[in-house]
Amino acid sequence: MSIGMSKTWVLALVLAAACQPAGEPPVDQPGVVPVQPGGARGTDGAVGDRAADGAAGDRAPGTNGSAPTERGTVPGTVPGTAPGTAQRPTTGIGQEATADVNQANAQALQDVHQLHQYQVELARLAKAKSKDAGILAYADQAAREYKEADDKLMKLAKDENISLETAEAARYQEYRDNEARLRALEGPVFDQAYIVEMVDGGTRSVKMVETVLTSTQDPEMKAYFLAIQPIVKGQADRAKQLKTTPRGTE
Repeated sequence: MSIGMSKTWVLALVLAAACQPAGEPPVDQPGVVPVQPGGARGTDGAVGDRAADGAAGDRAPGTNGSAPTERGTVPGTVPGTAPGTAQRPTTGIGQEATADVNQANAQALQDVHQLHQYQVELARLAKAKSKDAGILAYADQAAREYKEADDKLMKLAKDENISLETAEAARYQEYRDNEARLRALEGPVFDQAYIVEMVDGGTRSVKMVETVLTSTQDPEMKAYFLAIQPIVKGQADRAKQLKTTPRGTE
């Protein structure tokens, strides 16, 4: 290359450098990425529409390199829920509530069924053992009314598809113990023991019916217990009257 051409080449480079905009690196400088028009350079080197923290568009990267989450939500939550909570599944809630109601109805019918049968059995025992006219009249009416109430209860259980069989034998052990104790008694001692048991049993029946009427929402259950409520209350009242009546000594 001649000296004249070298001078011409140097002059061209000087002119090119003089025409380069201030603050911009030479476009031919190796390793430099040109800034796109209208974009701002982020602190991490991102360009264009990226924000200074590296966010791109409407999505933000996780702080620990995890997958990006939707902007405006807290990691680990379901959109639209409070932080730290999860969306509760609703499937099965209604089924669980229905199962609880069915179980409560079944338990109520089983309890009343056992009490009716106990009252009927003791009434039959009184008719066989006692010679007291008042006790015999009371036992006759009790056996009849409790049997009628229990027959209606068994029909209700069948209509409601509820089994009256129960595996909780210990729940009704008191009935069997009282019956065995009364069977071993005779005469006036039996009469007095029977009357006491009828007062206690009548009070228990009234409370049981009131409890079911307060708790059940089943129209068939409510109708049945409303129907037997005056029966059990009447039996309880008559047992109390029988208790205050002087007994014979025969």
